[in-house]
Amino acid sequence: MRSLRWAPCLVLGGLLACGENGESSPEGTSLSASRSGAPKVELQIVFVHGVTQADAGRRVAHEQLVDLERGVVERIAARGDERVAVSTARVNIYTDASGELVSPRFDDLKDGTGLPTANAWRAQLIAKTNAVFPTGRNIVFVGHSTGGRVVAEVGASPEMRDRVAGVVTVHGMIDALQSPKYDVIGPTSYVTGCKLFKSDGWCEYSGLVSGVPALDWLARERHVLSLVSASSCIPGFWEGANDQALPLQAQSSPWSPGLTLTPALGKTYAPAHGTFYGEFCHPDVVDRGSAKHVAAVTAASSAIVEWLFDAAPRVVASAEASPDDPYEIAPLAAGVLSAPLAVAGACPEGRHAMGKVDVAGLCRHPGFANGNDHPFDASNPIALDLGAQCDATLRVAHGHAGKRHAMRVWTKSYSLPEGGGLVSTLR
Repeated sequence: MRSLRWAPCLVLGGLLACGENGESSPEGTSLSASRSGAPKVELQIVFVHGVTQADAGRRVAHEQLVDLERGVVERIAARGDERVAVSTARVNIYTDASGELVSPRFDDLKDGTGLPTANAWRAQLIAKTNAVFPTGRNIVFVGHSTGGRVVAEVGASPEMRDRVAGVVTVHGMIDALQSPKYDVIGPTSYVTGCKLFKSDGWCEYSGLVSGVPALDWLARERHVLSLVSASSCIPGFWEGANDQALPLQAQSSPWSPGLTLTPALGKTYAPAHGTFYGEFCHPDVVDRGSAKHVAAVTAASSAIVEWLFDAAPRVVASAEASPDDPYEIAPLAAGVLSAPLAVAGACPEGRHAMGKVDVAGLCRHPGFANGNDHPFDASNPIALDLGAQCDATLRVAHGHAGKRHAMRVWTKSYSLPEGGGLVSTLR
């Protein structure tokens, strides 16, 4: 890594002063301090880029998230919060300690290192984080695309988990993309098609390795904000809802807050987890040439700062249940409410109910090839009664007059720290 040039952004009572040209230096760090000069806690935010192929792009990969970093720093400054001092850094996974490109290229199976791509990305992120924040103990990783996968894996790793307060993924490549859940456009499998354009090692990493267990661990034991999206992106590489590069369903994990439905194979729908932050394509948040770049950066940075200071939810469910598992409701006549469904239970110690339950359901239309299931709409009456804790009771119905239909329902109830946001949990 280069010798760091410091280009600090100092937040003093809501006033932001930045270094040279208002930009932080390559792999540099921006600083945010409280008005009193004696903050109670420190927070380190590390921004991690996604994959890129050309060497020219790799040399400046850390610049991919410069606008997102700045948006977060400015919004923190505007709050003038005195509880915390925030330091941020953008790191480059592709460069070595001297700032030169890693050689041989570490994400190709032919690189001679003998290390799978996954291990190389993880080792690089740990080394770079230790270089910029050697004593950091309240680290939040923010990763885009492949960076979202690696921050989840590193955040949950035994080497780093005690120093990580939370993880943010933005269009994260979380699930293994060769899963049968995802339908890539074209005559080949995902990995085979991928190798026509990208390095072999990265194709195996993205296609055959899943980051879902790591992100789920973080969502249950730390805090996760998983920003997901889908839009009409051309060219698209996937059937169904996607952001061009990734299926919507592959961008998060079941225990991550947020729940929507997305079209699935078999003429039905399946849950897509994570917080839907707007209709954006995969490059929008990093590509200054995109017409939606400013909107994507604004939406993502706003969501991150709200998560840090206002509301950092965790999903509440019984140990044996998964948010991926639906309630199956036997066929009912139109307008008849189902038997009560018990949602979640007591709030964990030190946390309180968010007062919100996500409900996503569909009407089953059995028939040839499973018929044409459809998501709940305004014709589906829903009776939701919030309990005294993080529990709730749910009853649902359908509105197909003269017909009996089964239904399938997913729910998520949430708890919050006593102070609301992630910052309140830092020590």
